[in-house]
Amino acid sequence: MNGFDTSDYGRWQLFENAGVKAADGIATTSSQGLKVVPTGTDPNTGEPAFAYTTGQQAAGGGGDKDHMKWLAYPRHNGTTGYPGYDTPATGQWSCEANVSVQTRNMEKHPFGSAVSDPQGDIRLGSAGMVAADLQTGMVLDFHITNNTVYAFYERLRFPGTSYAAFTYAVPVAKITKGAWVTTKVVVDNGGTRAQWKLNGTTVLTVNKIGTMELDRKYLQIDHGGTQEAVRPKQLTCGLGSFSMLDGAGTEGRGLVRLDSTDGFYYNPRQGAPAAQTFVDETSKAGSRLWGQGVDLRANSLKIKVG
Repeated sequence: MNGFDTSDYGRWQLFENAGVKAADGIATTSSQGLKVVPTGTDPNTGEPAFAYTTGQQAAGGGGDKDHMKWLAYPRHNGTTGYPGYDTPATGQWSCEANVSVQTRNMEKHPFGSAVSDPQGDIRLGSAGMVAADLQTGMVLDFHITNNTVYAFYERLRFPGTSYAAFTYAVPVAKITKGAWVTTKVVVDNGGTRAQWKLNGTTVLTVNKIGTMELDRKYLQIDHGGTQEAVRPKQLTCGLGSFSMLDGAGTEGRGLVRLDSTDGFYYNPRQGAPAAQTFVDETSKAGSRLWGQGVDLRANSLKIKVG
């Protein structure tokens, strides 16, 4: 991770969405690589904790912008001008990162029996490698908790669009807390197929990027819309930490209705028009921050095209 610098003159940059930077992280580098901890402090323990949150739009907040805590990617644009590196017509685009993640205070969540495994539940907090096309909203990540590695497949809902927007989180491995893992995303077949590889082994494949071809039992969020195949013209790759409190549990209910936009959520197990329900329908502040935090370490990140 030599050269990691998110200043105005650095080789990296923080993700920004509608004027809000994903900056809830203090990044330091050493001979061990990069380490990122949250900017806040848990008053009960003195340990780093998430500080950034935002409420529903109905309360003047940013809705599901609460997801992003810290996210950085290289300061490099494709030929379209969007961040990233062009996906080739032949060959492959790939990004590989060696990372370690530890979460804290997840067991102090306020959701009771709606969370059965706070050490593994991706909704409470996670971190990992992010591959994304900011033109089409396609996201191909690895998210890691204290005991589980998830392959993460998403298409973000952009304003004014009607395509199918969704978030899948597929558990692909059990790990010990803080274990180092090598995560890799490969996009090939002319930019239409994605593969997720963990420690050298393919753990998930999507043959038509943009479609909802995975089992709904892995679907965390369903925004509805018409499915369409997508060929990203470019992809960027970086590192980030997140929570996803509007995600669904096994039974299909979400934890927090982060976004108050009408028609924004459908039941992930049933699909539209079935409406989604949440443990907390009003997005109380104490449902979004309770002293939890995620630490991310990385000692390499490599993007290859060709």
